Amino acid sequence: TADLLDEGTTSRGPLKLAEDLESLGAELESGSGWDSTSVNLTTLRRNLDPSLALLADVVTSPAFDAQEIERKRADRLTQLVQMRDAPMQIAGDVFNHVLYDDARYGLRAVGTEASLKALRRDDLLAFYRSHLGPAGATIIVVGDVTPADVEARLGRALAAWKQDPAAAAAAASPSGTPGAPRRVVVDRPGAAQTVVRIGEPSVPRDHPDFFPLTVMNTLFGGMFSSRLNMDLREKRGYAYGVGSGFAFRKQGGPFVMGGSVKTAVTAPSVAAMLEDLQQLRDAPVSEAELRLAKDLLERETARRFETCHEVAGELSALVVFGLPDDYFATYGARIEAVTAADVQRVARAHLDPARLSVVLVGDRASIEPEMVKGSVGALVPVDADGNAVLHRNN
Repeated sequence: TADLLDEGTTSRGPLKLAEDLESLGAELESGSGWDSTSVNLTTLRRNLDPSLALLADVVTSPAFDAQEIERKRADRLTQLVQMRDAPMQIAGDVFNHVLYDDARYGLRAVGTEASLKALRRDDLLAFYRSHLGPAGATIIVVGDVTPADVEARLGRALAAWKQDPAAAAAAASPSGTPGAPRRVVVDRPGAAQTVVRIGEPSVPRDHPDFFPLTVMNTLFGGMFSSRLNMDLREKRGYAYGVGSGFAFRKQGGPFVMGGSVKTAVTAPSVAAMLEDLQQLRDAPVSEAELRLAKDLLERETARRFETCHEVAGELSALVVFGLPDDYFATYGARIEAVTAADVQRVARAHLDPARLSVVLVGDRASIEPEMVKGSVGALVPVDADGNAVLHRNN
């Protein structure tokens, strides 16, 4: 639905819409992520009113043209085929499915073959009418405008945007209920490398431990000089690079660590990552590590506000995740307040090696015997969609 919003309206076909935007020096795009749908307009100040008229047309009168629907459907079905041949993509998709099963966070954002083939124009229209009305929308404007002026312009442009009286149906939890940890392998015979994903479902974006978790992850696996990368790349020579991260979402997104490692050292690489995580839980980090992580986070913040588009994107996070208006003003102080004890506390509270699932994409015949000998144990073979498959000698 989001992908088709900017592909033509009831009064403008896709080519006409593109021509009108180009004549104004404007850009318009629509899209959807895990937690929000957005329509983004960038235009010249002197062309604000006609550009807003185009934005209003897209938001209030999308055509969902049958030809465009079929084009998007074909594009996504092709994308699915390509994704099944990309080890990094396979690892990410299977990892999500292992953690969240058939809950929304466990499925590909691009859709599945079955869902894409089943989707009809009426489904798009119904979703648009029930979910994308003005009642749930926030408008963010960044540029050479005053609040009163831009509010008046928006009021005129969007006067026809009305809320559909049919209430949106309550959505099921996208994160579901976490199950037992699993150890799986997607077989890629002859692969020179193994893609490793290790993790578990974690906390939502508005969790009170967000700042200590951010500092902890930065020093553990979120920068080049992190513990994980220095250990597996610099000390052991197992990989060009490994890392970790939290996918903070409205509900509990995953924590993941991993990377691509040489096939021959898959088992020791997994063991080393788990050991590094256990050390993070067992002992406080050094003040030098803590200082380096804080400095990096504070310097990166300024770079996220260099353009109007970036400012608007940052402000959208306040809306999507329900963050306070002073979030950015207090960000540096909140980072500075994190102590070594906080880092150890959140590592113990939110990262338990016993809860971690392991996903490997590589040459099963080469990596499984060593994995079975080690602490990880036996692996369950799955296909590129995360479904169990049978092997003669598994």
